[in-house]
Amino acid sequence: MTRHVTFMTIDDAGHYSPEQRAEIIAAYPEHEREARAKGIPVLGSGRIFPVPDELIACEPFKLPRWWPRIGALDFGWDHPSAAIELAWDTEADVVYVTKAHRASQQTPAMQALALKAWGEWLPFAWPRDGRRETLEGAGVALAKQYAAHGLNMLTGHARFADGSVSVEAGLMDMLDRMQSGRFKVFSTLHAWFEEFRLYHRKNGQVVKLRDDLMAATRYRKLTLAYVSGAGTLPTTADGIWLIFTRAGDKGADGTGVGDFTGPASSVTDNIVTFAGTTGKAGKDSGVAVGSLAPKASPALTGTPTAPTQAAGDNSTKLATTAYVDTTFAPKASPTFTGAPAAPTATPGTNTTQIATTGFVKTAIDVVLGGVSAAFDTLSEIAADLSLKMVKSANLSDVANIATARTNLGLVGVTEEIVRADDFLPAGTNGGQIGLRYLATNGQPVFYMALDPTTAETFYIYWIPQRRYNGGTITATPEWTAESGSGTFQLDVSAVFARNDDPLDVAFGTAQSSNDTLLSAGDHHESPATGAIIPAGTWSRGASMWLKCTRNVAIDTLSADAQVYRLKITYTTDQAIDA
Repeated sequence: MTRHVTFMTIDDAGHYSPEQRAEIIAAYPEHEREARAKGIPVLGSGRIFPVPDELIACEPFKLPRWWPRIGALDFGWDHPSAAIELAWDTEADVVYVTKAHRASQQTPAMQALALKAWGEWLPFAWPRDGRRETLEGAGVALAKQYAAHGLNMLTGHARFADGSVSVEAGLMDMLDRMQSGRFKVFSTLHAWFEEFRLYHRKNGQVVKLRDDLMAATRYRKLTLAYVSGAGTLPTTADGIWLIFTRAGDKGADGTGVGDFTGPASSVTDNIVTFAGTTGKAGKDSGVAVGSLAPKASPALTGTPTAPTQAAGDNSTKLATTAYVDTTFAPKASPTFTGAPAAPTATPGTNTTQIATTGFVKTAIDVVLGGVSAAFDTLSEIAADLSLKMVKSANLSDVANIATARTNLGLVGVTEEIVRADDFLPAGTNGGQIGLRYLATNGQPVFYMALDPTTAETFYIYWIPQRRYNGGTITATPEWTAESGSGTFQLDVSAVFARNDDPLDVAFGTAQSSNDTLLSAGDHHESPATGAIIPAGTWSRGASMWLKCTRNVAIDTLSADAQVYRLKITYTTDQAIDA
């Protein structure tokens, strides 16, 4: 059987303002306010913890790594087994309930599987009934069954430092912490708060009903009291070690304060080091304190050594013989570093004298004979010539080839014209293909007629040149009307069609071209649409579908619009269709 408690409070009455709620609550008798305003019933002799939720609830936060943490278990079967995790802010002495778990009819294996997710290193306190053997455990104590499934159970059951397990003492400590602000619970632990609100006494006795998480929390108190006195520490590699001040058991033999033993052969004033890792025994290092040089003005003997500093170092560091030896270059074939200097020879000198940068610069100036600084190197001259001379047909020897191709008109913006005989009417609400001859001179006009009241559509299957770079395009309708007045708007969208792409795909966002009829029978070239971004994926040589629809919701032309050409503008990025 499953039971669920739902609390309805005056805060759930959304038609009251905060001021109205406060006024209503103030009108309740004081002993009825919690029950009537928060939906918490008055049970038995009263709640064990008569503390408002707001006093102990806090928002979850990331726990500092140095805070001690411990778990606590309350065993159960028909009534739920429960577990909580607590963290202890030892500086402020505030205990936080950070996790809660409750489940009925779960074996130790299943419970351990759920709780190990909190951290396999986490130690768990448990009540004294954990020593009881169970039929399911084949005579093994319950706490040991949990430990056998990998849960880090403390070696003894939860108790105070004096060994007692008083329920009332634990409850009073919890209440004291709650009322003094030293007990907090993450506000997301709804099951914990549900038990907290219903935890009560009857005839002065604690009612042991749906109190599983409360019991687990109380075991935490017993364990904290025990640990702070007796000092049980986790032993796993990932455990958090806690340091406690203890009243006894100090030193190696338990009789002194920090006893430390060394060999009988130890020499007075010799430096002592640890012998092993226990920290309880030492050994004579054989080094006398008097044999060491003082830090201030030491008088060194023997052959002291030091690191050799980098050449050129000018500081207070020790200069070794190696540093001094490398400071001077040999006379034969020296390798200089830094910026060596030498006298500058007279211009025109032709001897073995060192040629300084000043001598070389003067000689170059004589050769250049006053040439502009922009052309005083061979690379600058070659670069200038590359902009003026083309020695190959594909411009490969031009430095800025992209600019050259654009300036020569080989790449850039390109226009193509699609005529009405390539227009394809839509299957539904498609335009009407027409052919008429002008009355006076007889020119034929082949067109796609678009109705003024129905949004009619035609399509174009277009293959741009391979030079097309796959960017945006624009479309410029050319059209006329035999009568009427007003504006004509054509919406154009596009989608790529590559090899092995499906034909039936959605188009991109349409862009519009809007124009006003100047005179019936005149040739009209509308403004170009905005930049059309084709849907789909482009690759060089891909074809494209264009969808052209008259927007009768916006335009005002009262007659058929006769579209006979569509000019498409796009950008190329190479000179030939390769």
